This record gives sequence, structure tokens and C-alpha cells, in this order.
Amino acid sequence: MQGLMLLGVFLDIVSGLRGASGGFFIIPALIFYASINIKTAVGTSLVIISLNSLVGFLGDLQHHLIIWIDLLPITALGVSGTFIGHWLSGKLPGNEIKKIFGWFILLTGTFVFCKELLF
Repeated sequence: MQGLMLLGVFLDIVSGLRGASGGFFIIPALIFYASINIKTAVGTSLVIISLNSLVGFLGDLQHHLIIWIDLLPITALGVSGTFIGHWLSGKLPGNEIKKIFGWFILLTGTFVFCKELLF
């Protein structure tokens, strides 16, 4: 348990330094180090990411002007994606979700790597 807590602190530090991608670190950590199934790991990761995002957003409210008209469509798309993901999770077995997640991580990593090289 103590090792898992230290891993969580390390992942938060890396996520904070990187500015994003915490979920990509949290899910594998929960699966491999906490022996949690993929569906529970994804849900747990989303709760953690939501709380981190809420804290960051509340901090930004004090220092930045929020353009709500731009924020609302993005929020609507995010909420829609949550419902679609929930619906799909009931249709797909955990092993299929693991494969999809793995390919998604690979493609995202490749995209970020190429973007960093080019810009």
C-alpha cells in the first residue's frame, strides 16, 4: 500500500510537470500495481482527473477571465463522450477495452512525439 501511495505521488509530480496525461499514467498503475480491473481503473482514473481538473479550474477562476461561450460546447462534448463511453463499456469485455486503450496510448504517444519533433 505504501509503495502504491509513493507511485501515486510520483505520477502526480510527473503529470504536474507535463501539464497533462495523468490518466495515461494512472490507469496502468492501477491495473499493474493495484491489481484493479480495467473498467474500475478507468472509472477511478476519471474521478482523480476530475478532481485535479476542478482544483485547477477553481484556481484559474481567480486569475483568468473565463470565456464561457467557448467553454460550454467543449464541456458538452466531454459530457457526451462520458455517456458514450459508459454505454460502450457495457457492450465491450474488459480485454477488448485493454486492447483499445493500448492502441490509443500508442497512437497518442506517437502523435505527441512527432508533434514535439516538428514544433
